[in-house]
Amino acid sequence: MADVDEWLNSASKITFEASSGTRVAAIQQRIAAEPTQEVLVARHDVWRAVLCAAVAALVAYAAMDRVATSLMVKTAPTWVATPSAASPFGLLIGE
Repeated sequence: MADVDEWLNSASKITFEASSGTRVAAIQQRIAAEPTQEVLVARHDVWRAVLCAAVAALVAYAAMDRVATSLMVKTAPTWVATPSAASPFGLLIGE
């Protein structure tokens, strides 16, 4: 245990000597300049809300596109079933 006690005493002296040159006021000023916990949580919540809104917009756009294309696409006979009147194949079929 004597070695541990000596090590702790020497560490205490070294730490005290290293910290004697620092200015406590500068450290406190730097800590005061940091944002508070409430500000950090608010920023996190804003980013989450923006992300959720973007995902919701993408899902809504995809759903609206699918609904719109299903409503706009009407089944029609293909070219083979009903050729146009200007087509020479239409004359062969007799339309």
